[in-house]
Amino acid sequence: MNDILLDQIFDLQINPATGDWLEGESTGQHQALLLMQFKGDLKDKPAACVGAGLYLKDDNEGSFLGEIKQQFEADGMTVTSVTITDAGKLNVNAHY
Repeated sequence: MNDILLDQIFDLQINPATGDWLEGESTGQHQALLLMQFKGDLKDKPAACVGAGLYLKDDNEGSFLGEIKQQFEADGMTVTSVTITDAGKLNVNAHY
């Protein structure tokens, strides 16, 4: 999916030569925003977002993975897999 691009701190990326914002492949940034934001953060879609920080002390990783799958699908993605490795890395295979 193409959209306006954000930098690592989620600020608009601006082309220094033209002053215009940059557009490009944005699936990864959409996924990151859905993961980090909490329900209610998006005023037009208050039930959207995962709020990953809420799951840090939760021993039930299945509820976390299920919420990711549900929210990504609600956003229009096709989710092939969502897993956590033994090393604790989140792996998501999803696309628009």
